[in-house]
Amino acid sequence: MRTGILLAGTLLFAGCGMLQPAAEAPREVFYTCAYGPGFTATFAGDSVQLGLNGAHARLQATDTAIGSRYASAGDTLVLWTAGDAAMLEMFGAFWSCEARP
Repeated sequence: MRTGILLAGTLLFAGCGMLQPAAEAPREVFYTCAYGPGFTATFAGDSVQLGLNGAHARLQATDTAIGSRYASAGDTLVLWTAGDAAMLEMFGAFWSCEARP
């Protein structure tokens, strides 16, 4: 009897390890930039959607050693983030930005 209960409990916990984790809900952050535009960034999985002056762009995550980097095709629009700090690069112009609550 004990062996059966122990075996059933082991199988139950082993089955839980096979469940897929729930997808992370999109997270929206508003950034203000020194001498530049404010924008929203909606982070979802390995991409971010930027909202800037009524225009929207989707950027894909790229490899980086520190923080996160998201870029458009051809790197014409790039967002670097680390904690609450961000740097927005748009067509060769750079802005230092900070997340706002």
